[in-house]
Amino acid sequence: MRFNDPVSNSQDHSISNRGYSGVSRALHWLVAGGIVLQFILGERAEEAAATNNLPGQLAALAQHKSIGITVLGLALLRLLWRFIQPPAQMHSTGIPSIQERIATFMHVALYALLFILPISGWLMSSASGYSVAWFNLVQLPDLIGTSESGKALMQTLHNAAGKLLLVLAIGHILAALKHWLVDKDAVMSRMGGPLSTLLFGVTLATGLVFTWPDSYASATVEPNVQVTAEAPTKPAAPEPSAAQIQSTAEPVPENVATAPPLWVLDNTASFIRFTAEQAGAEFAGEWQRFSATIHFDPDNLDASSALVTIDASSLATNDVERDATLAGFDWFDSKKHPQVTFSASEFEATAEGFVTTAMLNIRGASYPVTFNFAVLENANTYTLTGTARLDRLALKLGTIEWLDTEWVGQFVAVQVRVQATTES
Repeated sequence: MRFNDPVSNSQDHSISNRGYSGVSRALHWLVAGGIVLQFILGERAEEAAATNNLPGQLAALAQHKSIGITVLGLALLRLLWRFIQPPAQMHSTGIPSIQERIATFMHVALYALLFILPISGWLMSSASGYSVAWFNLVQLPDLIGTSESGKALMQTLHNAAGKLLLVLAIGHILAALKHWLVDKDAVMSRMGGPLSTLLFGVTLATGLVFTWPDSYASATVEPNVQVTAEAPTKPAAPEPSAAQIQSTAEPVPENVATAPPLWVLDNTASFIRFTAEQAGAEFAGEWQRFSATIHFDPDNLDASSALVTIDASSLATNDVERDATLAGFDWFDSKKHPQVTFSASEFEATAEGFVTTAMLNIRGASYPVTFNFAVLENANTYTLTGTARLDRLALKLGTIEWLDTEWVGQFVAVQVRVQATTES
């Protein structure tokens, strides 16, 4: 298969007027529009990063990835179509000229880059711990696990391939203009034309409209307070000290003598994890440091109680930049509010286990949160597994710039596992 599309002519070396099929032309100009849009989105992401507009950067990168996956699919279709219906040939002899050899090299390189760029970007995103979602509709699988070295390698490859594509694309355009304006042959008309120009313009304009950045500061989304949390029961107040939390937040049974024994936490077998959504793709996180004061007995619910204290700065999502963002003012503001507490004193038995409406103290305000859990008892060892569905907007997390739930999901799924023994 030749990539320079030579045309047979037994009389001379003139270029045939026979052009590409309508499918080939459509795919060519759709890909061309996608490539131009990719460079624009890349510039937007860099500008947003330079002005510390993190939501804008996230949006531009998410759209950049979606367009990249689309270009990858179109390039694959175009390559398959080329095998199904090869284009007409352009020269009469079996010995291509230097110009034709250069054209062949450029076409092969352009095809290769149409695959290298999106795949290297996909690999870079996977290595960074950011799954790719196609237009927030379909989450694509991660191609590799998280890896700093893999991320650096793919970033270098992606950036180099992008610069090479820009150079080759400019060369491709200049060569086409030479055939049209200087050689005055039919090469340009084989792939171009009024309809092709219109398709390119419509593709680019449509892409720009649908990827134009929203005004994050003015976005308003009403929290679904009925699901998981209500408005704060008290206004924001200075963060209480650990001693104050212990004395005021921990439920104390009225009859201390009948209180269940204290659970002694096994930190190595216990965790508090969560799953959230970013740009249509799920990501996971974990609170790495927390303590718990739990007095729980399935047969003595009235006297049971629990207090969990979480180090807000210990949140980890396998990405340094995302962790820093979540620790910042718009989110947990961990410097000013170093602790998150969860306290419960009222429990009910259910068909699946137990449920409690606990108080979650976060950023100096308290919110009621429903927590469903089950407890497995073996001798003096207890294993508690539970879940909660939190509304970050109701909890005032991700304020101002992050209100738009298109880029950061509104709901967070929390998974808890506690393994403990009781004091003898």
